[in-house]
Amino acid sequence: MGGAGSGRYDYARTATVRESCRIVSDWFSEAIHADDGVKTTLSWEGDVSVGVVVVRDDLEDDADSIDSARRDLADGIRLIYTTDPRGEAVERDYLVRFDYTEPNYGGVRPWFRCPVCGTRRQKLCLPPGGYRFACRDCHDLGYVSSRQSGNAVFRAIDRYRDAFEAADAEGRRPHPNDLIEPKRATGRHTEKFERQLEAVRQAERDFDDAFRAKMRGMARRYG
Repeated sequence: MGGAGSGRYDYARTATVRESCRIVSDWFSEAIHADDGVKTTLSWEGDVSVGVVVVRDDLEDDADSIDSARRDLADGIRLIYTTDPRGEAVERDYLVRFDYTEPNYGGVRPWFRCPVCGTRRQKLCLPPGGYRFACRDCHDLGYVSSRQSGNAVFRAIDRYRDAFEAADAEGRRPHPNDLIEPKRATGRHTEKFERQLEAVRQAERDFDDAFRAKMRGMARRYG
Protein backbone atom coordinates (compact mmCIF):
# COMPACT_ATOMS: atom_id res chain seq x y z
CA MET A 1 0.00 0.00 0.00
CA GLY A 2 1.09 3.58 -0.51
CA GLY A 3 3.20 5.27 2.07
CA ALA A 4 3.88 8.91 2.79
CA GLY A 5 3.72 11.08 -0.31
CA SER A 6 1.93 8.48 -2.45
CA GLY A 7 -1.65 8.12 -3.67
CA ARG A 8 -4.30 10.50 -5.01
CA TYR A 9 -3.03 13.59 -3.14
CA ASP A 10 0.42 13.29 -4.68
CA TYR A 11 -1.07 12.80 -8.16
CA ALA A 12 -3.29 15.86 -7.80
CA ARG A 13 -0.25 18.10 -7.32
CA THR A 14 1.05 17.42 -10.83
CA ALA A 15 0.16 19.76 -13.69
CA THR A 16 -2.70 18.82 -16.00
CA VAL A 17 -2.83 18.56 -19.78
CA ARG A 18 -5.26 21.49 -19.81
CA GLU A 19 -2.81 23.74 -17.96
CA SER A 20 -0.05 22.99 -20.46
CA CYS A 21 0.79 24.50 -23.83
CA ARG A 22 0.06 21.82 -26.42
CA ILE A 23 1.01 21.19 -30.03
CA VAL A 24 -0.94 18.72 -32.17
CA SER A 25 0.59 16.82 -35.08
CA ASP A 26 -2.57 17.23 -37.20
CA TRP A 27 -1.91 20.97 -37.30
CA PHE A 28 0.97 20.24 -39.69
CA SER A 29 -0.91 18.07 -42.20
CA GLU A 30 -0.35 20.67 -44.91
CA ALA A 31 3.04 21.99 -43.74
CA ILE A 32 4.68 18.57 -44.16
CA HIS A 33 4.52 19.13 -47.93
CA ALA A 34 6.02 22.62 -47.73
CA ASP A 35 9.58 23.62 -48.54
CA ASP A 36 12.33 23.52 -45.94
CA GLY A 37 12.41 26.56 -43.68
CA VAL A 38 8.70 27.45 -43.66
CA LYS A 39 8.04 29.30 -40.40
CA THR A 40 5.09 30.08 -38.16
CA THR A 41 4.46 31.11 -34.56
CA LEU A 42 2.16 29.44 -32.05
CA SER A 43 0.84 31.45 -29.11
CA TRP A 44 -1.00 30.64 -25.88
CA GLU A 45 -2.52 32.58 -23.02
CA GLY A 46 0.02 34.04 -20.65
CA ASP A 47 2.17 35.51 -23.45
CA VAL A 48 3.71 32.15 -24.32
CA SER A 49 4.87 31.92 -27.94
CA VAL A 50 6.90 29.32 -29.80
CA GLY A 51 8.55 29.71 -33.17
CA VAL A 52 8.10 26.69 -35.46
CA VAL A 53 10.29 25.93 -38.49
CA VAL A 54 9.52 23.06 -40.87
CA VAL A 55 12.65 20.95 -41.37
CA ARG A 56 13.43 18.80 -44.42
CA ASP A 57 16.44 16.64 -45.40
CA ASP A 58 17.66 16.35 -41.83
CA LEU A 59 17.49 12.57 -41.50
CA GLU A 60 20.71 10.79 -40.59
CA ASP A 61 19.54 7.54 -42.22
CA ASP A 62 20.85 6.28 -45.53
CA ALA A 63 18.75 7.98 -48.22
CA ASP A 64 18.42 4.67 -50.09
CA SER A 65 16.58 3.16 -47.11
CA ILE A 66 13.92 5.87 -47.03
CA ASP A 67 10.61 5.25 -48.81
CA SER A 68 10.59 7.48 -51.89
CA ALA A 69 7.10 8.77 -51.02
CA ARG A 70 8.29 9.80 -47.56
CA ARG A 71 11.48 11.42 -48.85
CA ASP A 72 9.42 14.39 -50.06
CA LEU A 73 7.84 15.01 -46.66
CA ALA A 74 9.15 17.12 -43.81
CA ASP A 75 11.39 15.33 -41.32
CA GLY A 76 10.14 17.36 -38.38
CA ILE A 77 9.85 20.81 -36.85
CA ARG A 78 12.28 22.96 -34.92
CA LEU A 79 10.79 24.57 -31.82
CA ILE A 80 12.37 27.88 -30.83
CA TYR A 81 11.35 29.72 -27.66
CA THR A 82 12.57 31.13 -24.36
CA THR A 83 11.97 29.78 -20.86
CA ASP A 84 12.61 31.52 -17.56
CA PRO A 85 12.97 28.74 -14.96
CA ARG A 86 14.97 30.64 -12.33
CA GLY A 87 14.52 34.24 -13.32
CA GLU A 88 17.10 33.84 -16.09
CA ALA A 89 16.05 33.61 -19.73
CA VAL A 90 17.18 30.43 -21.50
CA GLU A 91 16.89 29.96 -25.26
CA ARG A 92 15.46 26.63 -26.43
CA ASP A 93 15.98 25.33 -29.96
CA TYR A 94 15.52 21.64 -30.78
CA LEU A 95 14.06 19.24 -33.34
CA VAL A 96 10.85 17.25 -32.96
CA ARG A 97 10.77 14.50 -35.57
CA PHE A 98 7.72 13.37 -37.52
CA ASP A 99 6.56 9.82 -38.02
CA TYR A 100 3.96 8.96 -40.66
CA THR A 101 1.08 6.55 -41.12
CA GLU A 102 -1.14 5.98 -44.15
CA PRO A 103 -4.88 6.23 -43.31
CA ASN A 104 -7.40 4.08 -45.17
CA TYR A 105 -8.83 7.14 -46.91
CA GLY A 106 -5.47 7.90 -48.52
CA GLY A 107 -2.62 10.33 -48.04
CA VAL A 108 -0.38 10.39 -45.00
CA ARG A 109 -0.90 11.48 -41.42
CA PRO A 110 1.92 13.06 -39.39
CA TRP A 111 2.68 12.09 -35.80
CA PHE A 112 5.30 13.39 -33.41
CA ARG A 113 8.13 11.37 -31.97
CA CYS A 114 8.36 12.47 -28.33
CA PRO A 115 11.80 14.15 -27.92
CA VAL A 116 12.23 12.43 -24.54
CA CYS A 117 10.97 8.84 -24.86
CA GLY A 118 10.73 8.51 -28.66
CA THR A 119 7.17 7.14 -28.70
CA ARG A 120 4.69 8.11 -31.41
CA ARG A 121 2.32 10.81 -30.16
CA GLN A 122 -0.41 13.06 -31.52
CA LYS A 123 0.13 15.74 -28.87
CA LEU A 124 3.13 17.13 -27.03
CA CYS A 125 2.85 19.35 -23.96
CA LEU A 126 4.87 22.05 -22.23
CA PRO A 127 3.60 22.28 -18.63
CA PRO A 128 3.89 25.42 -16.48
CA GLY A 129 7.51 25.78 -15.41
CA GLY A 130 8.66 23.19 -17.97
CA TYR A 131 11.35 23.68 -20.56
CA ARG A 132 10.73 21.01 -23.24
CA PHE A 133 7.69 19.78 -25.17
CA ALA A 134 7.16 16.07 -24.50
CA CYS A 135 4.33 13.55 -24.16
CA ARG A 136 2.02 13.60 -21.11
CA ASP A 137 3.59 10.43 -19.75
CA CYS A 138 7.08 11.94 -19.70
CA HIS A 139 5.73 15.02 -17.90
CA ASP A 140 3.47 12.89 -15.64
CA LEU A 141 0.52 15.12 -16.53
CA GLY A 142 -2.96 14.46 -15.20
CA TYR A 143 -6.36 15.21 -16.71
CA VAL A 144 -8.76 17.76 -15.25
CA SER A 145 -11.59 15.23 -15.56
CA SER A 146 -9.84 12.87 -13.13
CA ARG A 147 -9.92 15.65 -10.53
CA GLN A 148 -13.60 16.45 -11.03
CA SER A 149 -15.15 13.28 -9.66
CA GLY A 150 -18.74 13.97 -8.61
CA ASN A 151 -19.14 17.01 -10.87
CA ALA A 152 -20.96 15.83 -13.99
CA VAL A 153 -21.16 19.32 -15.51
CA PHE A 154 -17.40 19.89 -15.47
CA ARG A 155 -16.80 16.42 -16.91
CA ALA A 156 -19.34 17.11 -19.67
CA ILE A 157 -17.63 20.41 -20.52
CA ASP A 158 -14.29 18.63 -20.73
CA ARG A 159 -15.69 15.91 -23.03
CA TYR A 160 -17.22 18.58 -25.29
CA ARG A 161 -13.94 20.48 -25.53
CA ASP A 162 -12.02 17.29 -26.32
CA ALA A 163 -14.50 16.36 -29.09
CA PHE A 164 -14.45 19.90 -30.53
CA GLU A 165 -10.64 20.02 -30.51
CA ALA A 166 -10.44 16.72 -32.39
CA ALA A 167 -12.85 17.96 -35.08
CA ASP A 168 -11.65 21.54 -35.45
CA ALA A 169 -8.94 22.49 -37.96
CA GLU A 170 -7.55 25.05 -35.50
CA GLY A 171 -7.70 22.78 -32.44
CA ARG A 172 -9.95 25.18 -30.51
CA ARG A 173 -11.54 24.21 -27.18
CA PRO A 174 -14.65 26.42 -26.72
CA HIS A 175 -17.30 26.15 -24.02
CA PRO A 176 -20.54 24.44 -25.11
CA ASN A 177 -22.38 27.74 -24.67
CA ASP A 178 -20.19 29.48 -27.25
CA LEU A 179 -22.43 28.12 -30.04
CA ILE A 180 -19.75 27.79 -32.72
CA GLU A 181 -19.09 24.97 -35.17
CA PRO A 182 -15.78 23.17 -35.77
CA LYS A 183 -13.91 24.06 -38.95
CA ARG A 184 -13.09 21.19 -41.29
CA ALA A 185 -9.37 20.79 -41.97
CA THR A 186 -8.26 20.81 -45.60
CA GLY A 187 -7.90 17.25 -46.83
CA ARG A 188 -9.86 15.67 -44.00
CA HIS A 189 -12.17 12.93 -45.27
CA THR A 190 -15.87 13.93 -45.27
CA GLU A 191 -17.07 10.81 -43.47
CA LYS A 192 -14.48 11.23 -40.72
CA PHE A 193 -15.41 14.88 -40.23
CA GLU A 194 -19.12 13.98 -40.04
CA ARG A 195 -18.36 11.42 -37.33
CA GLN A 196 -16.38 14.02 -35.42
CA LEU A 197 -19.23 16.54 -35.77
CA GLU A 198 -21.69 14.01 -34.39
CA ALA A 199 -19.37 13.41 -31.44
CA VAL A 200 -19.36 17.18 -30.78
CA ARG A 201 -23.17 17.33 -30.95
CA GLN A 202 -23.55 14.35 -28.65
CA ALA A 203 -21.15 15.95 -26.17
CA GLU A 204 -23.23 19.14 -26.34
CA ARG A 205 -26.40 17.16 -25.58
CA ASP A 206 -24.65 15.45 -22.67
CA PHE A 207 -23.66 18.87 -21.31
CA ASP A 208 -27.26 20.11 -21.58
CA ASP A 209 -28.52 17.01 -19.73
CA ALA A 210 -25.90 17.37 -16.99
CA PHE A 211 -26.64 21.07 -16.54
CA ARG A 212 -30.40 20.52 -16.32
CA ALA A 213 -29.87 17.71 -13.81
CA LYS A 214 -27.73 20.04 -11.68
CA MET A 215 -30.39 22.75 -11.79
CA ARG A 216 -33.07 20.26 -10.73
CA GLY A 217 -30.87 19.12 -7.85
CA MET A 218 -30.33 22.71 -6.70
CA ALA A 219 -34.06 23.41 -6.92
CA ARG A 220 -34.83 20.42 -4.70
CA ARG A 221 -32.07 21.31 -2.27
CA TYR A 222 -33.17 24.93 -1.82
CA GLY A 223 -36.91 24.40 -2.21
